[in-house]
Amino acid sequence: MVTLFQTDQTQHGSILALLKSSTREEHESIERHLDFFSKVKDVPAYRSFLAKFLGYFEPLEAAVRQCPALHLTVPDLPSRMRSSLLELDLINLGLHPKAIQALPRCKRMPAIHNSAEALGCLYVAEGSTLGGQMLARHIEGVGGIPTGTSNFFRSHGEGTGTMWKQFGAYLESYARENPDQSTVMCASARQTFRCLAEWMAAPECNAGVAHV
Repeated sequence: MVTLFQTDQTQHGSILALLKSSTREEHESIERHLDFFSKVKDVPAYRSFLAKFLGYFEPLEAAVRQCPALHLTVPDLPSRMRSSLLELDLINLGLHPKAIQALPRCKRMPAIHNSAEALGCLYVAEGSTLGGQMLARHIEGVGGIPTGTSNFFRSHGEGTGTMWKQFGAYLESYARENPDQSTVMCASARQTFRCLAEWMAAPECNAGVAHV
């Protein structure tokens, strides 16, 4: 099954394997809810989907960036921030910047008090870059959707695999140095999935993007 929040094969006993197994239920639940391939078949549906994602990923990235010590673990953090690509895709789909600014934003975000919680959030966000490559190909094959509107899903392009492996190395290094924080990372990743699911189903989210 093709999913958005993918992770590659991971070595047993690694923090990546632990994150994958501990978030399996939340991961499968959000994928069932999103049902991207069935729901996104035209421009309005795609625009609405991107608007909802912007409402979640923009405040999530802002919260992650506020973690003061995270750059010591993830030195290339700025290059992993992708909400601006959602804005670019929405602009290329015809939305005015002021309309984008007026879209609803999620207010119930995962708690981020330390690097471990920030890394749990990033695990979910970075995982979406893998499945995003296949979703981009789907979008580019849907009639009527203009080119230049799959930047968020394309994200790192041909470098996606390399970026994911590097992120995995960051996680493993942090877990080795902070073995007591593995459960914190897993709890944060689960909460990130749950908050996203709640947001995508929230009345204020769906009403706010109904006419984009």
